[in-house]
Amino acid sequence: MFNRKYAFDYNTNFIFSIDELSEKILNNTLDEHDKERFDIDIVERKKKFIKFLCDKGIISNGKPSLNNHNSKFQISTISLFLTNNCNLRCKYCYEKNLYKTNNMSKDVVKSSVDLLFNNLDEKTVPTISLFGGEPLLNIELIEYIKSYVKLQKLSNCRFSITTNGTVMNNKIYSLLNDLGTKIMLSLDGSKEKQDYNRKFENGIGSYDKVKSNIDEYLQQDMSDIVIRNTITKNDVDYKNTYDFFKTSGYKNLISIPISTSDEDEKLNKDDINKLIGNCKMIAEDVLNNILAGKEFLNINFFNYGKIYNNIDNSYCGAGLRSIAIDTNGDIYHCHRFVGDSTYKLGNVVRGVDNDLITTMQSYYYNRLNDVLMNCKDCWAFNLCKGGCMHENLLEGNSINKTNHELCNLRRSWFEITIALYAMICEKEPTLIEKVYGESVFNNKINKWIPLNIN
Repeated sequence: MFNRKYAFDYNTNFIFSIDELSEKILNNTLDEHDKERFDIDIVERKKKFIKFLCDKGIISNGKPSLNNHNSKFQISTISLFLTNNCNLRCKYCYEKNLYKTNNMSKDVVKSSVDLLFNNLDEKTVPTISLFGGEPLLNIELIEYIKSYVKLQKLSNCRFSITTNGTVMNNKIYSLLNDLGTKIMLSLDGSKEKQDYNRKFENGIGSYDKVKSNIDEYLQQDMSDIVIRNTITKNDVDYKNTYDFFKTSGYKNLISIPISTSDEDEKLNKDDINKLIGNCKMIAEDVLNNILAGKEFLNINFFNYGKIYNNIDNSYCGAGLRSIAIDTNGDIYHCHRFVGDSTYKLGNVVRGVDNDLITTMQSYYYNRLNDVLMNCKDCWAFNLCKGGCMHENLLEGNSINKTNHELCNLRRSWFEITIALYAMICEKEPTLIEKVYGESVFNNKINKWIPLNIN
């Protein structure tokens, strides 16, 4: 990538640029023929330096290890399904079985908020994520949530919402603004792509309505809005989608590969390879824009700051740090498992099943050991931890069984992301904090990256 070669330590997340000799020393593949090719003094000097890095714990020895940092049930985020009602019928929706007019009650809201704040420690900032269905179809309940949180004097509570962008007016915009709500808006790209994937119940495409609402209400807040895009088989020429979002003025993009049990809709090997090639072209463009001091589109799979500090026990906090609560008050691992009783943890009104919570903590640890056995030879294990459980379930009928093609995609994204980060470090290190944020330096090792041992 970028005509450079980098080494990445999967246990410490340390990156450094390398040459052929350094690579051979690191991989212990230096043979007698190589010793004739390379100057003996340079070989010994590099060996000593690499040993120094190992002795200091900057480079690890052995296979990926299991980091036991977050196996405690400590909720900081709840996703509330305010309604199951939705005005769209998206082709790839995993909540099709939930299309109903059920709305969450005020009693469920109260119990959910109480559960969140009763399980917080003093240092944790709570987050309430508004979900559905389309949550903005139940604006009255959002107003109630605002008043109840205020009544409890919970001034530090953060709010986020995932919306399809079709429902917006002055009242809604004002309410979301008052709450300081972080908005994630689902948009698949151009009018052609959006209207193909995301139609209203009557079959009419949703692009024009979403674009109108963005232009009228959200244009001034584009830097705070995150666009969520689903990558389907029709979107693997992804550079075109990237160009659309970039030229349209969007700032933040989360792109997620389609998750489905439908074999005809799954991304196959050819789809993944084409997508990876497009992502490499995008990375070149992102790097050029960053180094030139131009605006750039912040894409989730290039966000090294997040990946870099993700030496954790799990791919995400589902069931440990975050839970989802459906319209009836039933508690699930996350929003993607809502409706699947296998992954239900209790009910906020009738009470949390503490035995289930204890079982879940043990289950997570055992799951990681199972994943570690399956992924023990994968250099990206500590960045991925086996991936999204729900994606695994849809793709392989088990939360522990990863999909080979999606693994290839995820590893390629990690490679591109690491290379992009390292290139910025080498070319213009003063931009690192600006591009990735202060959190990229949470780990003291990061301050020495990249280290060139050529």
